[in-house]
Amino acid sequence: MPAEYFYNGHLRWSVYWENPNFMACFFSCVLVWLWWVELLWTRSKRRDARIVTLVLLHGLELCCWFVIAKTYSRGGMLAALCALLCFFAVARQDGWHPFWRRGLNVLVRAGLVFLICVITGFAGRVSPGHLAQDMSVSNRLELWRGGLAMIWDSPFAGWGFKQGGMAYVNWYQAIERTVKPTGFVNSYLELAVNHGIFALFLSLSVLMAAVLIAFRMRKRSWCVAAGSCVVAWMVGNVWTCCWYEWSLWVLPCASMFLLFIAGARNKVALVSCIHSAGLALFAVAVLLGSGYAAAQNTCWKVKPLAGADVVMLSKRDSSETPDKADGLWVDGAIFGAYYGKAIRASCPGVASKALVVYAPWYRSGQRAGLRHDICIFSGFHADRIQSGERGLQKTIIFYPSVYPPEKSLPANHGMMLCLPLADTSQYDRVWRIWAKRTGVKLIHLSQGGRLISTSNKTAFWSTILEQ
Repeated sequence: MPAEYFYNGHLRWSVYWENPNFMACFFSCVLVWLWWVELLWTRSKRRDARIVTLVLLHGLELCCWFVIAKTYSRGGMLAALCALLCFFAVARQDGWHPFWRRGLNVLVRAGLVFLICVITGFAGRVSPGHLAQDMSVSNRLELWRGGLAMIWDSPFAGWGFKQGGMAYVNWYQAIERTVKPTGFVNSYLELAVNHGIFALFLSLSVLMAAVLIAFRMRKRSWCVAAGSCVVAWMVGNVWTCCWYEWSLWVLPCASMFLLFIAGARNKVALVSCIHSAGLALFAVAVLLGSGYAAAQNTCWKVKPLAGADVVMLSKRDSSETPDKADGLWVDGAIFGAYYGKAIRASCPGVASKALVVYAPWYRSGQRAGLRHDICIFSGFHADRIQSGERGLQKTIIFYPSVYPPEKSLPANHGMMLCLPLADTSQYDRVWRIWAKRTGVKLIHLSQGGRLISTSNKTAFWSTILEQ
């Protein structure tokens, strides 16, 4: 059952799809092929059948416009309007539609769309007053700036499949923000963040090649329809992420498949692919430049070492390298579900120290190929001290949530135990006794609970690492 969305008391239609933007994107692609069928029937010699059929087709087109308006999706409406302009401006066929009739087709439809938008209330959604107050616009712009910075910090490998949303909240979102996005509401940013700019380059090359083939074969109306369908798909993906919904791929993929076959037969596919590669390269270069500008406005530099599961955190002006970084194994019960925010909030004074952060679910025993001078084991990761890794300057046990080892450790040199000032779990007293028996240095942190969050934080960096 898809979630229900409302605008100004009006239900935004989504029907089968997860959200209204998906539905609008689908119908913007359907409209293109309706125009193509209308074009074919205008050439019919059976006058009565042609009139009846065209009336039905135009009625069906109005229904599609009405459905798009009832989704209240600004991106979907823009995609449909772009497809409308592309189809009627580019389509060429002998004896059909001189320039003024093409313009008339666009103007009449634009007028009807405007009337539908006023009747349904869609016009209010694109009014300047509403756009200035619409949080979805400001949230999206903030999200896109963070996504651009993430692309700059990891341009080639990306952050991992569907990991971008959580990584953004952990490491790039402002600490005081409470919105928890799962993606970037933009297919191109989503692809570049999760899989790197090479994946984005290939995708843009294929999409642009299909559009260029359609333009070169514009004397065939079905090629223009297929190209306009791809344009609608490309524009729709700017305002939402349609990559993960298989049903939205049907019409664009069929259109691209037909275009590439026709392009190969007419020997225009290769040239179109070369030109599209140049356009895609330019688009990726612009994206990287924007990412550089966005990254300079963030104080933290985050480099994924094993996707979003292991990252190196440092100040953006720091010269630290991963070989010199300390390691922190995170327990979600200590740092919260979005542990990155708690880490950034609780160590504001770190100027040059680099830190490799291991997610709570990261595979046991693996350290992303790095060695650390200082290891911090929080929560259930405290049992890692039994491995007795040598060469460490300091081992810090932070708010352990397992019982201490019964056997003596290989060496207690440089080992520290951090506990709350007051016992908050059944483990604290046992660890105090263990520290006294083994001679491990015990540090009490003046925090009322075990959860370190943005609202209950402690600057443990200055207390622990500088001891």
